[in-house]
Amino acid sequence: MIDYDLLSKIIRKLSNAKSYKIEKLFNSRFFCDELINKYFIKMNSIGIDIFIKQNKYFFLKNPINLLNKKYISKKCFPNKVTFLDIIDSTNNYIYKNKLNFLSGDSCIAEYQTKGRGKRGKKWFSSFGNNICLSMYWNSKKKIQTISILSFTIGKIIKKILYNIGISKVEVKFPNDIFVNDKKISGILIETYNNIDNTIDVIIGIGINLNLNIKISNLIDQKWTDLNKNKTPIDRNFLISYVICSVRKELSKLEI
Repeated sequence: MIDYDLLSKIIRKLSNAKSYKIEKLFNSRFFCDELINKYFIKMNSIGIDIFIKQNKYFFLKNPINLLNKKYISKKCFPNKVTFLDIIDSTNNYIYKNKLNFLSGDSCIAEYQTKGRGKRGKKWFSSFGNNICLSMYWNSKKKIQTISILSFTIGKIIKKILYNIGISKVEVKFPNDIFVNDKKISGILIETYNNIDNTIDVIIGIGINLNLNIKISNLIDQKWTDLNKNKTPIDRNFLISYVICSVRKELSKLEI
Protein backbone atom coordinates (compact mmCIF):
# COMPACT_ATOMS: atom_id res chain seq x y z
CA MET A 1 0.00 0.00 0.00
CA ILE A 2 1.28 3.46 -0.92
CA ASP A 3 1.87 5.95 1.90
CA TYR A 4 1.01 9.26 0.24
CA ASP A 5 2.85 11.31 2.85
CA LEU A 6 6.03 9.38 2.10
CA LEU A 7 5.37 9.63 -1.63
CA SER A 8 5.13 13.43 -1.31
CA LYS A 9 8.40 13.58 0.65
CA ILE A 10 10.21 11.54 -2.02
CA ILE A 11 8.85 13.72 -4.82
CA ARG A 12 9.82 16.89 -2.97
CA LYS A 13 13.37 15.62 -2.56
CA LEU A 14 13.61 14.74 -6.25
CA SER A 15 11.95 17.99 -7.37
CA ASN A 16 15.26 19.87 -7.65
CA ALA A 17 16.35 17.47 -10.44
CA LYS A 18 19.47 16.44 -8.52
CA SER A 19 20.59 12.81 -8.34
CA TYR A 20 19.98 10.67 -5.25
CA LYS A 21 20.96 7.19 -4.21
CA ILE A 22 18.08 4.96 -3.22
CA GLU A 23 19.16 5.13 0.46
CA LYS A 24 18.58 8.89 0.43
CA LEU A 25 15.02 8.44 -0.83
CA PHE A 26 13.97 5.43 1.22
CA ASN A 27 14.99 3.88 4.49
CA SER A 28 16.27 0.69 2.90
CA ARG A 29 16.04 -1.22 6.19
CA PHE A 30 12.25 -1.11 5.90
CA PHE A 31 11.77 -1.08 2.13
CA CYS A 32 12.38 -4.05 -0.13
CA ASP A 33 13.03 -3.68 -3.86
CA GLU A 34 9.46 -4.72 -4.67
CA LEU A 35 7.94 -1.97 -2.50
CA ILE A 36 10.36 0.66 -3.78
CA ASN A 37 9.40 -0.29 -7.32
CA LYS A 38 5.72 0.24 -6.46
CA TYR A 39 6.48 3.83 -5.40
CA PHE A 40 8.33 4.54 -8.64
CA ILE A 41 5.46 3.05 -10.65
CA LYS A 42 3.03 5.27 -8.74
CA MET A 43 5.14 8.35 -9.46
CA ASN A 44 5.14 7.45 -13.12
CA SER A 45 1.34 7.12 -13.08
CA ILE A 46 0.93 10.70 -11.80
CA GLY A 47 3.16 12.17 -14.46
CA ILE A 48 6.62 12.01 -12.85
CA ASP A 49 9.26 10.33 -15.00
CA ILE A 50 12.14 8.84 -12.98
CA PHE A 51 15.54 8.46 -14.65
CA ILE A 52 18.46 6.29 -13.54
CA LYS A 53 22.18 6.71 -14.19
CA GLN A 54 25.06 4.40 -13.35
CA ASN A 55 22.40 1.98 -12.17
CA LYS A 56 22.22 3.62 -8.73
CA TYR A 57 21.36 7.33 -9.01
CA PHE A 58 17.74 8.43 -9.42
CA PHE A 59 16.71 11.84 -10.75
CA LEU A 60 14.14 13.90 -12.67
CA LYS A 61 15.15 15.37 -16.01
CA ASN A 62 13.49 18.71 -15.18
CA PRO A 63 12.81 20.36 -11.79
CA ILE A 64 9.23 20.66 -10.53
CA ASN A 65 7.92 24.14 -9.75
CA LEU A 66 6.34 23.25 -6.41
CA LEU A 67 3.80 25.42 -4.61
CA ASN A 68 5.47 28.32 -2.81
CA LYS A 69 3.43 28.73 0.37
CA LYS A 70 5.09 31.94 1.51
CA TYR A 71 4.70 33.70 -1.86
CA ILE A 72 1.09 32.67 -2.49
CA SER A 73 -0.05 33.36 1.09
CA LYS A 74 1.43 36.86 0.94
CA LYS A 75 -0.17 37.64 -2.43
CA CYS A 76 -3.59 36.33 -1.35
CA PHE A 77 -3.66 37.95 2.10
CA PRO A 78 -5.94 38.52 4.03
CA ASN A 79 -7.70 35.37 2.88
CA LYS A 80 -6.35 31.97 3.86
CA VAL A 81 -4.88 29.48 1.39
CA THR A 82 -4.64 25.81 2.35
CA PHE A 83 -1.81 23.89 0.67
CA LEU A 84 -2.14 20.18 -0.11
CA ASP A 85 0.25 17.75 -1.74
CA ILE A 86 -1.94 14.83 -2.83
CA ILE A 87 -5.71 14.90 -2.28
CA ASP A 88 -8.73 13.29 -3.91
CA SER A 89 -10.25 16.64 -4.92
CA THR A 90 -9.82 20.23 -3.75
CA ASN A 91 -13.60 20.73 -4.04
CA ASN A 92 -14.16 17.68 -1.83
CA TYR A 93 -11.62 18.95 0.68
CA ILE A 94 -13.40 22.28 1.11
CA TYR A 95 -16.80 20.58 1.37
CA LYS A 96 -15.57 18.28 4.14
CA ASN A 97 -13.81 21.12 5.98
CA LYS A 98 -15.99 24.11 5.12
CA LEU A 99 -16.40 25.12 8.78
CA ASN A 100 -12.71 26.06 8.62
CA PHE A 101 -13.16 28.28 5.55
CA LEU A 102 -14.37 31.86 5.19
CA SER A 103 -15.60 33.46 1.98
CA GLY A 104 -12.63 33.97 -0.33
CA ASP A 105 -10.47 31.27 1.28
CA SER A 106 -8.94 28.73 -1.10
CA CYS A 107 -7.13 25.43 -1.21
CA ILE A 108 -4.64 24.28 -3.83
CA ALA A 109 -3.01 20.92 -4.47
CA GLU A 110 0.02 19.57 -6.26
CA TYR A 111 -2.06 16.63 -7.48
CA GLN A 112 -5.64 15.34 -7.35
CA THR A 113 -6.33 11.61 -7.43
CA LYS A 114 -10.01 12.15 -8.29
CA GLY A 115 -10.14 15.55 -9.94
CA ARG A 116 -13.40 15.96 -11.79
CA GLY A 117 -15.24 18.23 -14.18
CA LYS A 118 -18.85 18.75 -15.15
CA ARG A 119 -21.14 15.70 -15.22
CA GLY A 120 -18.56 13.67 -13.29
CA LYS A 121 -15.94 13.60 -16.05
CA LYS A 122 -12.42 13.08 -14.73
CA TRP A 123 -9.96 15.98 -14.79
CA PHE A 124 -6.46 14.74 -15.59
CA SER A 125 -3.28 16.49 -14.48
CA SER A 126 0.27 15.63 -13.46
CA PHE A 127 1.95 16.30 -10.12
CA GLY A 128 3.24 19.86 -9.71
CA ASN A 129 2.76 20.86 -13.35
CA ASN A 130 -0.75 22.28 -13.46
CA ILE A 131 -3.19 24.35 -11.42
CA CYS A 132 -5.73 22.56 -9.21
CA LEU A 133 -7.50 24.99 -6.90
CA SER A 134 -10.85 25.60 -5.26
CA MET A 135 -12.37 28.63 -3.55
CA TYR A 136 -15.11 28.80 -0.93
CA TRP A 137 -17.81 31.48 -0.85
CA ASN A 138 -20.91 31.82 1.30
CA SER A 139 -23.72 33.52 -0.61
CA LYS A 140 -26.97 35.15 0.43
CA LYS A 141 -28.13 35.40 -3.18
CA LYS A 142 -30.63 33.10 -4.86
CA ILE A 143 -29.46 30.06 -6.78
CA GLN A 144 -30.51 31.69 -10.09
CA THR A 145 -27.72 34.25 -9.64
CA ILE A 146 -25.18 31.59 -8.79
CA SER A 147 -26.04 29.55 -11.89
CA ILE A 148 -24.35 32.14 -14.13
CA LEU A 149 -21.18 32.12 -12.03
CA SER A 150 -19.38 29.48 -14.07
CA PHE A 151 -19.53 31.62 -17.20
CA THR A 152 -18.46 34.69 -15.21
CA ILE A 153 -15.44 32.84 -13.80
CA GLY A 154 -14.67 31.61 -17.31
CA LYS A 155 -14.46 35.19 -18.55
CA ILE A 156 -12.06 36.01 -15.70
CA ILE A 157 -9.77 33.13 -16.71
CA LYS A 158 -9.98 34.27 -20.34
CA LYS A 159 -8.85 37.77 -19.35
CA ILE A 160 -5.99 36.39 -17.25
CA LEU A 161 -4.74 34.21 -20.12
CA TYR A 162 -4.95 37.16 -22.51
CA ASN A 163 -3.01 39.34 -20.07
CA ILE A 164 -0.15 36.82 -19.89
CA GLY A 165 0.13 36.65 -23.67
CA ILE A 166 -2.32 33.95 -24.82
CA SER A 167 -4.43 34.86 -27.85
CA LYS A 168 -7.47 33.19 -29.43
CA VAL A 169 -9.00 32.37 -26.04
CA GLU A 170 -12.68 31.44 -26.02
CA VAL A 171 -15.13 30.57 -23.25
CA LYS A 172 -17.40 27.66 -24.08
CA PHE A 173 -20.59 28.05 -22.06
CA PRO A 174 -20.85 27.26 -19.28
CA ASN A 175 -17.53 26.04 -17.91
CA ASP A 176 -14.68 25.44 -20.39
CA ILE A 177 -11.90 27.66 -21.73
CA PHE A 178 -10.36 26.90 -25.11
CA VAL A 179 -7.26 28.17 -26.92
CA ASN A 180 -7.19 27.57 -30.68
CA ASP A 181 -10.17 25.21 -30.29
CA LYS A 182 -8.36 23.08 -27.68
CA LYS A 183 -9.30 22.91 -24.01
CA ILE A 184 -6.87 24.56 -21.62
CA SER A 185 -9.01 25.13 -18.52
CA GLY A 186 -12.18 23.94 -16.83
CA ILE A 187 -14.43 25.18 -14.03
CA LEU A 188 -16.61 23.19 -11.65
CA ILE A 189 -19.04 25.03 -9.38
CA GLU A 190 -20.91 23.13 -6.67
CA THR A 191 -23.56 24.63 -4.39
CA TYR A 192 -25.04 23.50 -1.07
CA ASN A 193 -28.10 25.01 0.63
CA ASN A 194 -27.86 25.88 4.33
CA ILE A 195 -30.65 26.04 6.91
CA ASP A 196 -30.01 29.79 7.34
CA ASN A 197 -31.02 30.31 3.67
CA THR A 198 -27.45 30.98 2.59
CA ILE A 199 -25.69 28.92 -0.06
CA ASP A 200 -22.20 27.48 0.17
CA VAL A 201 -20.46 27.86 -3.19
CA ILE A 202 -17.32 25.88 -4.03
CA ILE A 203 -15.53 26.98 -7.19
CA GLY A 204 -13.05 24.52 -8.67
CA ILE A 205 -10.60 25.74 -11.34
CA GLY A 206 -8.14 23.65 -13.33
CA ILE A 207 -5.60 25.09 -15.78
CA ASN A 208 -3.15 23.10 -17.91
CA LEU A 209 0.38 24.45 -17.58
CA ASN A 210 2.57 21.57 -18.72
CA LEU A 211 0.79 18.25 -19.20
CA ASN A 212 2.86 15.09 -19.03
CA ILE A 213 2.56 13.07 -22.25
CA LYS A 214 1.39 9.92 -20.44
CA ILE A 215 -1.34 11.87 -18.65
CA SER A 216 -2.39 13.66 -21.83
CA ASN A 217 -2.99 10.31 -23.55
CA LEU A 218 -5.84 9.70 -21.10
CA ILE A 219 -7.76 12.80 -22.22
CA ASP A 220 -10.61 12.12 -24.64
CA GLN A 221 -10.76 15.55 -26.30
CA LYS A 222 -8.45 18.07 -27.94
CA TRP A 223 -6.34 19.81 -25.32
CA THR A 224 -3.51 22.29 -24.96
CA ASP A 225 -1.42 23.87 -22.21
CA LEU A 226 0.55 27.05 -21.60
CA ASN A 227 3.79 25.29 -22.46
CA LYS A 228 2.52 24.37 -25.93
CA ASN A 229 1.52 27.99 -26.46
CA LYS A 230 5.10 29.05 -25.72
CA THR A 231 4.09 31.10 -22.73
CA PRO A 232 6.55 30.54 -19.87
CA ILE A 233 4.77 31.52 -16.69
CA ASP A 234 5.57 31.02 -13.04
CA ARG A 235 3.01 28.63 -11.59
CA ASN A 236 2.88 30.37 -8.21
CA PHE A 237 2.36 33.77 -9.82
CA LEU A 238 -0.51 32.45 -11.94
CA ILE A 239 -2.20 30.73 -8.99
CA SER A 240 -2.06 33.96 -6.98
CA TYR A 241 -3.34 35.94 -9.97
CA VAL A 242 -6.32 33.60 -10.40
CA ILE A 243 -7.24 33.54 -6.70
CA CYS A 244 -7.08 37.32 -6.31
CA SER A 245 -8.99 37.97 -9.56
CA VAL A 246 -11.81 35.55 -8.74
CA ARG A 247 -12.11 36.84 -5.18
CA LYS A 248 -12.29 40.44 -6.42
CA GLU A 249 -15.04 39.60 -8.91
CA LEU A 250 -17.09 37.72 -6.31
CA SER A 251 -16.82 40.70 -3.97
CA LYS A 252 -18.10 43.01 -6.71
CA LEU A 253 -21.02 40.70 -7.44
CA GLU A 254 -21.70 40.45 -3.69
CA ILE A 255 -22.95 36.92 -4.19
